[in-house]
Amino acid sequence: MLQLDDGDYIVTAWAESCSGPGWANQLVNVLVLGRNGKLRMGALQPHEQTADMQSVFRYSAMAAEDMRRAVSAKLKEAHARP
Repeated sequence: MLQLDDGDYIVTAWAESCSGPGWANQLVNVLVLGRNGKLRMGALQPHEQTADMQSVFRYSAMAAEDMRRAVSAKLKEAHARP
């Protein structure tokens, strides 16, 4: 389970569905800024998620995937320019 220390700040959190042959998982990823100024990432497994997290999971996962695709397209476009 992800732990927060005194002075840590949650920068963002987003849902992500992932799967492979014979398995699937639904994570809530968390980006934390430590009081030491370093970023770290953790994830909450389904059994660690609250009802509130699960109720918005689908929307967060869709928004995160849409943003990932948009950023990927932009960076590929920028890389293709001479």
